[in-house]
Amino acid sequence: MKRHIIWFFVIVFIITESVATCMDDTIGPVVSTEWLQKNLDNPSVFVLDIRKVEDYKEGHIPGALSLTYAAWRTMENNLSCQLPYKDELSDTICSSGINADTYMVIVGNTDTERQLTNATRVAWTLKYAGVKRPAILDGGYKKWLSKNYPVTTDWVKRPKSNYKCKWNENVIANKEHVRARLGTAVIVDTRPERLYKGEASDPMLKRKGHIPGAVNLPYSLVFKKDGTFENTEKLKSLASKAVGDARNREIIVLCCNGQFASSWWFALSEMLCYVGSSLGVDLLSQKEKICSFDCIYCQLGKTKKPTITRHLYIPQGEILKELSALSDIPIDYITFSGRGEPTLAKNLGSMINAIKKLRRESIAVITNSSLMNRQDVRDELSYADFVIAKLDASSQGSFVLVNRPFQGIEFDAILEGIKEFKRHFQGKLALQIMFMKENVQYAGEIACIAKDIRPDEIQINTPLRPCGVEPLGREELSKIKDLFGGLNAISVYESRKRYVKPISDGDTLKRRGKV
Repeated sequence: MKRHIIWFFVIVFIITESVATCMDDTIGPVVSTEWLQKNLDNPSVFVLDIRKVEDYKEGHIPGALSLTYAAWRTMENNLSCQLPYKDELSDTICSSGINADTYMVIVGNTDTERQLTNATRVAWTLKYAGVKRPAILDGGYKKWLSKNYPVTTDWVKRPKSNYKCKWNENVIANKEHVRARLGTAVIVDTRPERLYKGEASDPMLKRKGHIPGAVNLPYSLVFKKDGTFENTEKLKSLASKAVGDARNREIIVLCCNGQFASSWWFALSEMLCYVGSSLGVDLLSQKEKICSFDCIYCQLGKTKKPTITRHLYIPQGEILKELSALSDIPIDYITFSGRGEPTLAKNLGSMINAIKKLRRESIAVITNSSLMNRQDVRDELSYADFVIAKLDASSQGSFVLVNRPFQGIEFDAILEGIKEFKRHFQGKLALQIMFMKENVQYAGEIACIAKDIRPDEIQINTPLRPCGVEPLGREELSKIKDLFGGLNAISVYESRKRYVKPISDGDTLKRRGKV
C-alpha cells in the first residue's frame, strides 16, 4: 500500500460544503454545549469522545462512544500523526457504527493547544474517509462540565456499520503535489511565527524557515484561551489578510507533523466555507437552450421549444475524451449543469457512472427538478454525490408565474418527487431558491415546504446576473433567510463568488452555434 512520508491538508470544498440539519436546529461544524444538551436524545446524533480511556471512565457525556485520538493517527518514519492504513481506518469506522451520513459531534479535552487540534484532526480524518458531517463540541468536555450538564460512567457500545469508506483523496497532498503547485496554489504554514520565520529550530524539521511563497497563519489563532473556537468574523478577517479571496486557487495547509494544520483546514473549509473548484459538464450543449422551463429570470434567454422528452445530445465518448485530455488542474466537483436542464439528457446516469470510473472527484448535478417525479430520473440522480434542486414556488400558480413550465408539468408532482428522492438519497441534497419581487410574497410558504423536505442545504438566491427581472437587496434577502430558521441556509450575498473559465472554448462554442 502506497504511503506518503509527508502529507498536507488541502481545502477542496465547493461553495458551502455544509453539514446537514438535525431535528429542531442546524448542526453546524461547531456545536454549542446547549445545542448538544438539547439533542442528546436525538438518535441521529453520534457523540464521539476522543479523550484518553481513563478520562472517559471517570465520566463522559451520556451516550458518547469512546474512541481515543490515538485510533485516528499512526507513527511512521518518525512522524507522529500520519494517517492509518486504509483498511485499519475502515475497520475503526465500521466497528464504531459510523456511516457516511452520521451526524458526528467530536468531544475532546481543551487544556493544551495539542488537545485542541486533536478534534480538528479527527474531523479531517472523518472527511477523508467520506463521513460528510463531522462537527466539534465548542469548548470540549471541560465546557460541558462547567454547565453542570449530566455525565455518566456507563461504557457505551454501538452496533457495527456496513459502511464502505469513500476515500476523499483530494484532501491530501504529497511533496510532489506541493512542489508542482508552487506559485499557483496558496500555501498556508500553520506553525508558530518564530518557526515560520526561521528564528527558532523546529524539532520536527532539519532546516529552518518555510516553503517559498507560503503565508503564515499560526494554528493557535483558531482558538480562544478558554478552549473554544474564535468567532467567525475574527477568523474571516485573519484568513482574508493571509489568503485573500482565493476563489480560483487551491489552498494547501501544512504544519510539521500532520496535526496542527487541521486547525486552519477546519476553519477555512468547514467554518468559513472557502470554495474549491468545479468543472462543469454540459450534456446538452446545443445552439438553442434545451429546457422544460422558461423561467422569467433565466440568464440564457428564452426557451423557444420547451420539452420534457429525454434525448441523447452529446455522445458519452466525446465527453470522456475531453475529460481524459484535461491537464492536471485541481478540481473538487464535476458538475452537470450546462445550457438547459441536464436531466433531459438520457445518458445522464451512464455518464455519471462512467466519469466516476475515470475520475476521483465528487459528482454534482444542478437540476430544475421538473423531471424528479420520474423514477428513472431519480435513480440516475442518485448516482451523484450532490444534487442541487430548484424550488422557486409554493403552488401551481406561483410555479407558472415564475418558472413558466412546459405544458402538463405539475408543481405538486415535482414536490412529491423531491420528497421521495430525499427519503432514499445517500448523498447531499440542496434546494436552490430564486427570489425576486414576483415571488417574494410566497417566501414564508416556500420556507414551510423546505422545512418539510429537510434538505442538507438551502441556497437563497436572487438574480444578480443580467436578465428580465430585478434582484432583491441584501437586507431583503437576509429577512427571507430568517424565515428558514432551523435549516442550513445561506444567501447569495454571503457566499463567495465563483470564478468561471472555459476549458474547451472552441469545442463548446462550436456545439452552441457561436462559431
